[in-house]
Amino acid sequence: MIFEDVVKNLSGSVVGHPALSEEIIHLQKSLMENDLPELPQSFIAFLKSLNGFMGNGIEFYGIKEIEDKASHYTLPPLLEKNTKTSKNKDFLILGSVDDLTFVFNPKDNLFASMELPFLEPEATYTSFEELFKDVLCSYYGENL
Repeated sequence: MIFEDVVKNLSGSVVGHPALSEEIIHLQKSLMENDLPELPQSFIAFLKSLNGFMGNGIEFYGIKEIEDKASHYTLPPLLEKNTKTSKNKDFLILGSVDDLTFVFNPKDNLFASMELPFLEPEATYTSFEELFKDVLCSYYGENL
């Protein structure tokens, strides 16, 4: 799946600029310094493509903050979301929508949607692409 193809026809969505390899390396180091899990490869592919997404209440964090000029909302960067708003270092928080938080669990090598405060997963996925597509289909009502 190519992330750009999935979001190109979604009205009202905002995406970041593709991440550079140096930015991803810097983020990996920062995650390690904060005792957070390493980025999974399928999420790195997302960063290289969209590097953040928000639309229809859905948020997937990128390396840098993203501003939606229409709503004046700023999507926080992934590192900030994981260091300032979460005390759980067993998971890497990747995004959210409504009461669901999207995480990567390195112990099981799975992506999941969970309700806070991180009880049992509502759904699990083997790749970020699978999670991303499922969330967008659920909230946009489109067959992507």
